[in-house]
Amino acid sequence: MRKIARKVWDFLFPKNRFKLVVVWYLLFMALGILFRVFILINNWKLFEHNFKSLLKIFLVGWFYDALAVIYWLVPVVLWLVIIPNKWYGKWPIRVLNWLFWGINTFLLLFSYIAEYFYWQEYGRRFDFIAVDYLVYTHEVVGNIEESYPIFKILAGCFIITVLILWFFEKIGAFAREENVPTLKYKAFIFVLTVLYAVATFYGHDGYPLVETVSNDVYVRELSKSGIYSLFSEFRHNVIDYKRYFAFIEDDEAFKITRDFLKLKNSSYLLDCSRCSSLPQPITRVVKPTQANKPTFDNQTSKWNVILVMEESLSACFCGFLGDNRGLTPNLDRLSGESLTFTHLFATGTRTVRGMEAVMMSVPPTPGRSIVKRPDCHNMFTFGQLFKAAGYECKFIYAGHGYFDNMNYFFSHNGFGIVDQTDFKTSEITHKTIWGVCDEDLFRRVIKEADKTAAHHRPFFFFVMTVSNHRPYTYPEGRIDIKSPSKLGSVKYADWAIGYLIREAKKHSWFKNTVFIFVADHNARSAGKLELPIHRYRIPCLFYAPYLIKPTRVDKMCSQIDILPTLLDLMNWTYPSKFYGQSVFATDYKPRAFIGVYQRLGFVKEGVLTILDPNRVVKFFKIKSYDLYSSDYEKIGEWGMKNFSDTANFSRKLPDIPRLAISLYQTASFMYKHKLDRWDQVSKELCNKLISKFKTVH
Repeated sequence: MRKIARKVWDFLFPKNRFKLVVVWYLLFMALGILFRVFILINNWKLFEHNFKSLLKIFLVGWFYDALAVIYWLVPVVLWLVIIPNKWYGKWPIRVLNWLFWGINTFLLLFSYIAEYFYWQEYGRRFDFIAVDYLVYTHEVVGNIEESYPIFKILAGCFIITVLILWFFEKIGAFAREENVPTLKYKAFIFVLTVLYAVATFYGHDGYPLVETVSNDVYVRELSKSGIYSLFSEFRHNVIDYKRYFAFIEDDEAFKITRDFLKLKNSSYLLDCSRCSSLPQPITRVVKPTQANKPTFDNQTSKWNVILVMEESLSACFCGFLGDNRGLTPNLDRLSGESLTFTHLFATGTRTVRGMEAVMMSVPPTPGRSIVKRPDCHNMFTFGQLFKAAGYECKFIYAGHGYFDNMNYFFSHNGFGIVDQTDFKTSEITHKTIWGVCDEDLFRRVIKEADKTAAHHRPFFFFVMTVSNHRPYTYPEGRIDIKSPSKLGSVKYADWAIGYLIREAKKHSWFKNTVFIFVADHNARSAGKLELPIHRYRIPCLFYAPYLIKPTRVDKMCSQIDILPTLLDLMNWTYPSKFYGQSVFATDYKPRAFIGVYQRLGFVKEGVLTILDPNRVVKFFKIKSYDLYSSDYEKIGEWGMKNFSDTANFSRKLPDIPRLAISLYQTASFMYKHKLDRWDQVSKELCNKLISKFKTVH
């Protein structure tokens, strides 16, 4: 027995180069534990304070760290295998060992420091957002340099790395080998490592164990491994709906969707017997509603539109929605002169989700936003409609539009592009790594409007701001909060809106222009609940003092309803594949879509339905929510695995979860089968229905 124990000990702690693997493994696992301890101490009030939850955090976390370590061990073991025995321990190899292990240790330390700041920003471990940001190194590295003491951080990582390597040296990890490994031994270790990697990669996918840890989101997040998440999320940037989410028969889903989308002012292009086989399953003709709408008698159908999407402008910052910090005096004033939406919700937590929702009027399909997907050209968008009606359409962005694929999406869906590369040096008074400040952007917007109006054409501009984004710097002297400041960036963004309106009033096109101010998403999406509804509430105003009467809309509605409501106010008759509806339709059904990358939410009649990627449907009663908090009570859960077929599963579901599944399922079906495109039928319908709007001013 003693001999067996000795052999196991010698295998686990060999007196050769592979001792480094053991030491590295222990270092990796120890850093994972220390990171969780550090986050717990610094965010103690966020977590459940009971022994069971804490035990699960560390046990489940240890398991996922053990999966993550293999992504570091494969190159480490390969390095040790390829070094010839006669060279190992000599000074050139010792120097290379120090360099190789130093780089690995430095990167590991830096990843945990980066993840700490990521937690402070998003309230979770690395996820798909981090994967996306790795693609845009210029903006991300620049943002880090402007927001954090990066050189102090790098210096600290370097010093700790040297100390760790010194410890490795002291325990003899780099010394000449006592037991020189044979080729057979090397091959065995390498094959064992590869098998470990393959088993990890294919044998365990995602975070099924985390779902059993707690209902507290923060507890579940800390149970994860950030490095494992990076690899896992990279594999699943686009998610096939039926592979991961609960579903019903496609034809049933389309029938439910068609019934829900059908309003008195719309009619379907085709009748439905087997909807999923139709080339135009939800294509319909939408007419203006006959209800009293808040427009003046002198309205025309050729309004100019300047839609300003404000970066991270949460509802909780806005005085007109109930905040008392005085951060939005201009929006507060404009709200009394505008069509104001008090309960409008973003569909997601990223800028591209907001763009997708507004321009395509669709629920958030799982995975990446459609804006970021390679196959995002020639979509059925409002840009295509406005362009077909003779409008000059422009996407005007403060930053570089290659970021998040924005330039490609807009340029292939009806828009011309103006981004930071089009700004002259004389036009820029202040900028960050993300782009020029809001006032510089708005000066360019006015310039573009003058240019288009001079040619007697109506215009539709989609304007995207960046000032309310970390590092939260802005021009001095504009507001009473010194830069940089998060709250100051909110107040500056509001100041810039006031500046835009003051300057626009000096121009002839102002009286015939509607300004839409809406946020892309909330400033922060994290919370103890899975999808905290208050984190998705955003401001939205239609300001057009000569066109639209001041009105408050207190109905629950979504970003996807913004432009359908606008076209209703403009009295357009148009073809639609949109999921959004005019809030002024007498049979409009209040609801909201909220979601993150792998979790889809649907809010209706005080009930939140959440679709999880393990084919589970959860059902919550919303007890209360305000600007700053939400409170839910779980009232049901259904898993597809409990039923042998989709028909039985569908019959078990209450109406609202069935509706939620139908809307998300059909939206994913439409994209997958290219039914949400600006096709020939769309063009012909558009020419027939809105050709009368092609006349110039």
